[in-house]
Amino acid sequence: MDKLIKNNRTIKNVFIYGFMTFGQRAIAFLMLPIYTMLFSPEKFGIINMVISIGTFFIILYTFALDETTLRLHFQYKNNEIEQKKVLGTIVAISLCIVTIGGMILFFFRKLIYETFITGISMNMILCSIIIIVTAPLYSIYQKLQRIREHALNYSILSLTYTIFSILITLFLVIFMNMDVFGYLLAMAFTSIVFFIYCLVRIKQELNIRTEKKYVKDIIKYASSIVPHLVSSWGLTSLTKLLIGNILSAEYLGVYSAMSFGGTILFVISTSFFYAWQPWLYKKLEMNNSYDKYIIDTIIKLIIVVFIIFSFVLSLFSPEITHFIINSRYHSGIPVIPFIVLGNMILCIGSLYVFILFYEKSMTKYISFATVCGVLVNILLSMLLIPRFNLIGASLALGAGYFTIGIIRQIYVSKYFQKPMYVFHLYILAIFNSILSYYSIINNISVVFKILFIFIEMMFIYIFYRKQIIKIYNTLILKRI
Repeated sequence: MDKLIKNNRTIKNVFIYGFMTFGQRAIAFLMLPIYTMLFSPEKFGIINMVISIGTFFIILYTFALDETTLRLHFQYKNNEIEQKKVLGTIVAISLCIVTIGGMILFFFRKLIYETFITGISMNMILCSIIIIVTAPLYSIYQKLQRIREHALNYSILSLTYTIFSILITLFLVIFMNMDVFGYLLAMAFTSIVFFIYCLVRIKQELNIRTEKKYVKDIIKYASSIVPHLVSSWGLTSLTKLLIGNILSAEYLGVYSAMSFGGTILFVISTSFFYAWQPWLYKKLEMNNSYDKYIIDTIIKLIIVVFIIFSFVLSLFSPEITHFIINSRYHSGIPVIPFIVLGNMILCIGSLYVFILFYEKSMTKYISFATVCGVLVNILLSMLLIPRFNLIGASLALGAGYFTIGIIRQIYVSKYFQKPMYVFHLYILAIFNSILSYYSIINNISVVFKILFIFIEMMFIYIFYRKQIIKIYNTLILKRI
């Protein structure tokens, strides 16, 4: 009975996270037509360049303490007093880092911002710094909600954050006519408000002070993950900076608008991953071959579902784009299948990474994989962007994600002591993207697109029927 209740909680959390993520991203998705109407591709590109730089320093100053919170909370779950002490220490370390980091950003603001963004104002820089120093605590607090399986609290706060930010943005940009600065000011104001809220809530639960005996474990675990997180920035945000510098801010604006396809896939995958991580940790704690088999079969099922969904998204991207995005951005439609492919490959790799997060002795391989992926992305970006523009950027990013996913699967295979590779599914995802691209440039009709999807589903059923039956037996009949 207890097992059934826990499983029901996991399923319930998946739906809560799914509703939250869908609601949050749906709101942002609905705002995309407004933003592409309010901002030219060039201004939208500048916004994304400021956000890209800010993202790097948020990752750096968070210092993986949010992920450390999740892991150590689970480690000390049987000792509430120790658990509160270690969490209080994590928060204290975080507050010290952002205080010092904020001062460094301010003193070196010209070097950091003006090197990449021509004509950026002092007000825009200050907004970015405020966002950077207030974001880590919010992330730590939300990770704490996730590991405690407080899905509803997490979701309400996330949705409130999104809605509050959008309302302030619309007020400042439309009614106050503040343009790009208004967008960034709204983000900064929202970040301050929620920083204060999280600090008050954490202070009610924890004694925020540094306990020396926990510092070593915290720094050791966080340090092994930081290179991975910083390198992850090198995959997405650095790609945007390269587009902005090699091509132009206008190209970056188009690329960012066309990334809605990847955002939709992100919505679906994230809602699953939020519930997947706590459930996965519980299964890994059992440390038996049957539970590892369950994990393997679920991963394959989820990948197949993601591939079908991404294929539908890629094929019908022109129809979606014409409906929601201003015509100034439509030149970028052919790049959408390759953006979706990159996000699809990222989803595959993400299904494996939490296994390495769980096993402390293997966390160093997370960073190794990401660094390798970044190097591949940078090299290919320098070669492909000048020649193939946005498609080149998308292919380089997808190759980086593929490198990361394969390396993760190598180490997960060693941990599970069985092959965990899904090369055939990678091939299927790549084939789908190529077919979608040629469907777009040749204006294939909706009827043929539906036929393509039907054929693919039949193909999956015929060639993967036995695996699907095994997965069905595992998930339904065994009642995980």
